Amino acid sequence: EVPRESWDYTATQPMILADLTLDGTPHKVLMQAPKDGFFYILDRETGKLLSANKYVPVNWASHVDLETGRPAINESLVDYSKGPVFVVPSGMGGHAWNPMAYDPRTEIVYIPAIEGGAITYDPTDGHTYRPKQANSGNSTLFGDSLLMDPKRAPAPMRPLLEKIQASGEAKSRAALKAFDPKTGKVLWEQEGSGWWDRGGVLATAGDLVFQGTDTGHLRAFDSKTGQLVKDIEVGTSIIAAPMTYTVDGVQYVAVMAAWGGGGWFAPHDTSAVIKYGNEGRILAFKLGGGETPLPPLVSAIGPIPKPPAQTASAETIREGAQLFARNCSLCHANVDYGLTPDLRRMPPEIHASFKAIVLHGALRPRGMPQWDDVLNDAQADAIHAYLIDLAQRAYDAQERAKGD
Repeated sequence: EVPRESWDYTATQPMILADLTLDGTPHKVLMQAPKDGFFYILDRETGKLLSANKYVPVNWASHVDLETGRPAINESLVDYSKGPVFVVPSGMGGHAWNPMAYDPRTEIVYIPAIEGGAITYDPTDGHTYRPKQANSGNSTLFGDSLLMDPKRAPAPMRPLLEKIQASGEAKSRAALKAFDPKTGKVLWEQEGSGWWDRGGVLATAGDLVFQGTDTGHLRAFDSKTGQLVKDIEVGTSIIAAPMTYTVDGVQYVAVMAAWGGGGWFAPHDTSAVIKYGNEGRILAFKLGGGETPLPPLVSAIGPIPKPPAQTASAETIREGAQLFARNCSLCHANVDYGLTPDLRRMPPEIHASFKAIVLHGALRPRGMPQWDDVLNDAQADAIHAYLIDLAQRAYDAQERAKGD
């Protein structure tokens, strides 16, 4: 689907098998809405590409040749070693892993889609393999990072970032889209709270489309009009697709509820996680069922403890910041409610064991690899110094807030 792929347009998204009549001819088809933004329909008996229509904005290709199956690629976006480019969709895709749904009665597909682009460029002069690092050879801004102050962006990206912010192209969004595969048209859409709010979808024979939200709701829409029919607050973020089944003649709709997946460090401010925590639950509903129990409100997130005294020089702290950004920041965002430990909140015993953890694998059973093949003692000390400085700044801000 994407020859010469260089934008992270994976095509692992769920596929749907259906019987569809196109231009008067019946076909057994395979349908997919992968990251690249084109909705592909193939005859699954012959492999022939029947259509490839855009379901979100796309600029990396103008169209797909139905005879060859190859896209008409925008050549100016392929090689970003000469400078940053703005490509649409971003590496998040027009559609990520969250399942779409198909109603065989109406022959409509319901896609939890994402609209938004990315600025990407190759800052390397060639590439040398670096153990335990991403080794992608590129630097990318997408999602919220496209809304940052351009002065904070890497220098080569600033002019392009300013340009797309001025044009209004910097904002990303998610929308549940009712897509007609026969015409390639979007019939209706319902926008999410942000680009992260794109739960999987279930379509039923009762003319309903179910989708959960990051904000902790299960919603049912009229499948033909998109009108919101039912909104149930559950208090738990929902990313997975709902399912339906029948027991003793009673139909249920159930969903696995919790926040996670997609590689994000921490939930956004809209997330139910902030208010109710992230205890995973299986929620099942039926007509005439009882009230949905809300999780207990979470207590305030633990305070940042006073860090140990700083003994390193400003130069060492700067070195530690660079080493942390290069080696550690891929997993540790050091934010509230993150999925990995917030290193601003290290207790005294972790500070005391810092090098044993980082260099010698003291916490390998809990998923923290050892880094002695990448970092030496002095570099581990520099990273520790940077984290102490980071914690001290956060601790000072916390204490000032108490005074206010």
